[in-house]
Amino acid sequence: MPQNVSVSFRVHYITCSPFQLIAVTGNHRELGNWENYVPLRQDKDGFWCNSITLPADVKMEWKFVMVENGKIKRWEECLNRCLETTHDIQAHKWWGCRM
Repeated sequence: MPQNVSVSFRVHYITCSPFQLIAVTGNHRELGNWENYVPLRQDKDGFWCNSITLPADVKMEWKFVMVENGKIKRWEECLNRCLETTHDIQAHKWWGCRM
């Protein structure tokens, strides 16, 4: 039986409009296959976060994106981020910093 893990995404980003939001996208179906995205919820102090369930033991690439009026308008300027879903993960990152 396939296993799943919880991945919590969190990033600091100040949007300029109520029509903007921050999301994640990636090379896996659950992350939108680079065409769609998973929206994050606006939290306090400029942070955006969301937890999603992903299949366990999968390697995927992903990025934060800025969405405006339902369309991706800005991609992170860094290289793709890598995620290996071996266990529950908290992906607390800074926009554009690949650490």
